[in-house]
Amino acid sequence: MIAEFDPATPNMARVYDYWLDGKDNYPADRAEAERLLAIYPPLRDLVRENRAFVIQAVSWAARQGIGQFIDLGAGLPACPPVHQAVRKVMPPARVAYVDIDPVVLSHARALLATSDGVTAVAADLRDPGAVLADPELRAVIDPARPVCVILGAVLHFLDADAARTVTAGYARLIAPRSCLIISV
Repeated sequence: MIAEFDPATPNMARVYDYWLDGKDNYPADRAEAERLLAIYPPLRDLVRENRAFVIQAVSWAARQGIGQFIDLGAGLPACPPVHQAVRKVMPPARVAYVDIDPVVLSHARALLATSDGVTAVAADLRDPGAVLADPELRAVIDPARPVCVILGAVLHFLDADAARTVTAGYARLIAPRSCLIISV
């Protein structure tokens, strides 16, 4: 189910955007971000370290010859977005951003309007089969070829059993020589 947009309700994609000094967040998101920082002050630094890890990991995957990337629970476009990072290593790389948030999808589609081989897909990462079968995703990604699946800072939103099931689902469905990037 795709989430409805409500600027008065904090949204973790927009909170994350705030912590990365993005511009796509609202007062409710900033208030929630500051509330969480008051509880755990290192959180902003951890978010930034996580983003740096994801960029380093996708760059590594591109250097290994993987030219397809699926960013699950992608969130709002961060700087640099995954497609720019991997295209520094492999210019023809193809990227599908997957999310359920309508604001995330709107921003991603606006950013990606002129990028061939890049798409933003409305899908729920908890259903690997549906994600990998989505026609918009398949217009960019060939699941029969190696792909890098990114689960960056999303699995902690699921209970442990669901996180294991989701991860195993993607691992089972992607082609040999593919890779999973997982961060918390």
